[in-house]
Order: sequence, then C-alpha cells, then structure tokens
Amino acid sequence: MVHCGNINCIGLLTDARIGHCSVGYNQRFAPKGMIPDAFANDPEMFYDLRNFTMESFVAWKEKYPLNACRYCNLAQQTRSKPWKTLNDGSVFRENYEKAFEINQRRRKLEAAGRVRQAKKFQELSEMLTRKESADCLV
Repeated sequence: MVHCGNINCIGLLTDARIGHCSVGYNQRFAPKGMIPDAFANDPEMFYDLRNFTMESFVAWKEKYPLNACRYCNLAQQTRSKPWKTLNDGSVFRENYEKAFEINQRRRKLEAAGRVRQAKKFQELSEMLTRKESADCLV
C-alpha cells in the first residue's frame, strides 16, 4: 500500500471528536449507501477528545493504515472505475452527486433548527439515491 496523503487531513468535529482523513470525517455528508459500512463504522477513524491521554492520542495519530483504508482507493492511487465521468463525458452516478449536495444542505438546515425544510431535502436526497440504484440495475 502506498502512503495516503489524506490520512493526515485531521478534522475537528463539533462533538469533540477528531477524524483521521477528510473522507472519513466528511462521510456524514454522503448519501446513504454511498460509503461501505465497513469504512463508515471503523472505530479507528475518530478520536474522542473527551477521553484524551497523550499515549492514546499519539497511538491513534500514528495508526496507518486504518481498517477503513481497505475500502478506499486513495492510498492505492487508483481511480474508481468509473468515477465522475464516463468515456463519453457524461456524469457517472450523477444522482449520487446531487444527493450528496442536497444532504449537505439538509444537515445545515437541521443544525439551524429548520426541521421542516430539512425534511424536504431528506426526501429529495432519498428519491435521487433510489433512482440511481434503480438505474444501476438496468
């Protein structure tokens, strides 16, 4: 495995946890089903600052590769097949991309206490994700 430059992109979350890589700590914005459960549930991805000790933090910080790295292609420096665009230039999994953006907006609305609007964004995101899944079966 080649070293992943993303592993040191540490991010502080509002719940006092630190995430190991930008893919890991931003996974909450991804549409449901886009990230494998084995990646999303890797306990090594986050460090809880509420339980800080220097030894445990250094051990967590120096850990590489994570179990989640087996489900990510960034360290192997390979492209997902296909990713973003197809050979003809059309957007691959366009509905997942749209659902990702909508999901980000939904979470911001929820954080602002605008629950009714957030619910509409959630429904739209789920609709796009279902359509993408149905398109993949064709």
